[in-house]
Amino acid sequence: MMKFAAEVVTGNENRVLRILENLGAWDLLKIEAGYISWSGKPEWIEVVRQCRGVRTVMPVVGEDMDKMRKPSNESTIARVGDMVRVFRAGVAMVGRVTVISAGKARIVTDLFGRPIEVEVPLSDAEIVELPEVWR
Repeated sequence: MMKFAAEVVTGNENRVLRILENLGAWDLLKIEAGYISWSGKPEWIEVVRQCRGVRTVMPVVGEDMDKMRKPSNESTIARVGDMVRVFRAGVAMVGRVTVISAGKARIVTDLFGRPIEVEVPLSDAEIVELPEVWR
């Protein structure tokens, strides 16, 4: 038995966890939005890879799990005025948060040099640390 982790499209974690439960996996853990880990048989990797929303499956060795875990504290949640990065369909968008409501953030970014406002799940918004002089 080995330890594995999967990168999953945000929102699909619970479905993948249910599939792993049905296979008989144990030590199931949702690490953060988009990542899960479990202990189980190597032959289950192909089953998990075939699940809708799974990006990659990887074995976890030694301290890898600690690197994947992020401390969950209030400072990692974006607030109005923060500069954030969001990955969508293989494209990274960077913009400033203008409104937060009901787990969603509206960010102003640019598309072909024109400003546009995009609504994204707050859990997908990764804070971009800016030097103090840029704020």
